[in-house]
Amino acid sequence: MAALGDVLALSGARTNLEHEYRVVVVELPATVDNADTFTLDMGKYGCSRLTAILGQEHSTDGQVVITQAPTTAVSSGTVTVTVGGSNANLTRSFVLWMR
Repeated sequence: MAALGDVLALSGARTNLEHEYRVVVVELPATVDNADTFTLDMGKYGCSRLTAILGQEHSTDGQVVITQAPTTAVSSGTVTVTVGGSNANLTRSFVLWMR
């Protein structure tokens, strides 16, 4: 397991405002393995509550995208996401809805 750190330091972080939700899309490189973790400081987006998360992995990079099961923990306004899935060294993407 590798701790990847704050997601803002990772490439591929995007944000969008949809109604009352802040939506953050994170794409991680193909070096990410199962059980790796990354963090997201919700306060940097003006949020304090995680509403939902959707995780995906590319079983064939850029071609076959399948749903995975990330797990989360929230402490002091920081979300820690643990990568789920079944394979190592795959591109992963996550969509987080926050308020």
